[in-house]
Amino acid sequence: MTDRRAFFVKGEAEFRASYLSEPQNPYRMSGRSSGKERWEETRRCLCEAIDQDGDFLDVGCANGLLLETLREWSPYELTPHGIDFVAELIPYARARHPGFEPNFHVANVWDWEPSRRYTHVRTNLEYIPEPDWPEYLRRVASWGDRLIVCHYRNANEPVVEVAEVARRCGFDVAGTTQAPGVRAAWVDP
Repeated sequence: MTDRRAFFVKGEAEFRASYLSEPQNPYRMSGRSSGKERWEETRRCLCEAIDQDGDFLDVGCANGLLLETLREWSPYELTPHGIDFVAELIPYARARHPGFEPNFHVANVWDWEPSRRYTHVRTNLEYIPEPDWPEYLRRVASWGDRLIVCHYRNANEPVVEVAEVARRCGFDVAGTTQAPGVRAAWVDP
C-alpha cells in the first residue's frame, strides 16, 4: 500500500494548477493543451469501447469535455455522469451538460461510493499510485457493466500496456485501442 493521502494531495494541487491555468482553453481544462486536433486524435479512439446506449461515468471528468465529445462522436446515446476531485472543475462540467447537472460530483475516486451502477465507467491508471492499480481496478469495475481503462503519457514517459495491466489484475480483456500517447483497454466484469 502507498501513501495515498500524500499522492492525492499532491495530485490535486498539480491538476488544479495545470487545468485551471487557462480558463478559456477547454482542452487545457481537460488535461490537454495541444488543441482540438490532438484532443480528437487521443480521445476519439475511446468510442471503440462504447457498445450500447446507457449511463457513462467519467472518473476524473475535469470540465466534462471528454463526455461532451464522446456523446458527439459515439453512435450510442450516452447519459453523462462524472466525478473529479478538483472542486473548481465540476461547475464547468455541469455547465457543459445542461439538464444533467446533478450527475456531476466533487469526489476523490478512492473514497467515493456510487449510489448506482453505470453502463460504462472510464478511468485513467495515472489517477492512482501504481502499486494500488489492482485494488483500484477491481473496485471501479464493480461500478458498471464495462470498465474502460486508459493511460495517457507524455513524450518522455514510458508506454504502459493497459491491457497487460488489466490481465495482471485478473480481468479478461474484451478489447483494446490506442493512439499516439494513449493506450486503452476495456473489460466486462
